[in-house]
Amino acid sequence: SIKYFELTHKRVSNYKIDYDKIFDNRGNTANYINYAYARMYQIWDKFQKIYKMELFEIIESSEHEIESYVPEEIEMKLIIHLLKFPEAINLMEHGTARGTHLMPHNLTDYLYELCQIISKFYGNSQCYCLNSTDPKNVVVVHYSRIIVVAMTLKIMNTMFDILGIEKLEKL
Repeated sequence: SIKYFELTHKRVSNYKIDYDKIFDNRGNTANYINYAYARMYQIWDKFQKIYKMELFEIIESSEHEIESYVPEEIEMKLIIHLLKFPEAINLMEHGTARGTHLMPHNLTDYLYELCQIISKFYGNSQCYCLNSTDPKNVVVVHYSRIIVVAMTLKIMNTMFDILGIEKLEKL
């Protein structure tokens, strides 16, 4: 939590350490980021326990769905944000102005925005990935959403590795 708090600030700026803010569950904090990761991981884990499919198999299974699939607005927002990941890496490495290099706050800003979108995606009743009334009988609602969940987790894993932040799969 402290490391993440440090990384959210520009490395050339002064700031005050506020432990209440560092350990808060809301806002741009490690707790909030890990909570969003754990929620997405729950979907992926539940899917994997039943279907045991690799990503390429999921993509093959969803080919028939893609032709007629119309994603929800928040789902599209999540996909578009995922596609901005290379830009976030570039901003972290090179900054926005000459002479600014290695600015990890740009990556934490991207990660925080991603988690806000994840929260809306996860909470949207129209964006269910899986449907289950019984843990042993899980039905995939949309394979394309499972792909989005998998890609979100891959990008988040990469960001956690770059930032040196420990991820939690369960809270």
